[in-house]
Amino acid sequence: MLHVVDAEGELLDALAPDQRKTALLSETAPGDILQRNRPTVRVGPPEGLAAAEREQCLRDRGPEAWQEHVDALTRLLRNRLDRPRTQRFRRPSRPRAQGYSAAHVDVLCERLGARLEGAADLAPAELRRAVFPPAQGERSYEEQQVDAFLDRAVQLLLASR
Repeated sequence: MLHVVDAEGELLDALAPDQRKTALLSETAPGDILQRNRPTVRVGPPEGLAAAEREQCLRDRGPEAWQEHVDALTRLLRNRLDRPRTQRFRRPSRPRAQGYSAAHVDVLCERLGARLEGAADLAPAELRRAVFPPAQGERSYEEQQVDAFLDRAVQLLLASR
């Protein structure tokens, strides 16, 4: 991935000066920072992070590298979206295990496919807020796999702005 977060630096920047001084002396930072000082860290909207990632890639590696990144994400999503309905994701591994309703996930996948073709509107926020009814067996998809796919879809939509 192109996005590298300096979590320790961000946490330290969020602390008050007296807390920062103590935190810097800690041998277990940044974990110690969270436990002892409990700072309020305000993370910007994902759109801001995506824009920062794009700008850094363009600056460090150039527009071709950014386009390769976007193209790779598009291929990854397209490979899954091009599969037939009800076959886009794995089924839960245990017979009675609960997963997401395949029919509902497929509807969202079709909207995403249309968005990638430029034929429909679909905002990253809609993907982040997606909620699917539970289902079991052949009528369900494994939740973790769908969630990972949606994370990548959000990443692509933000990268494509």
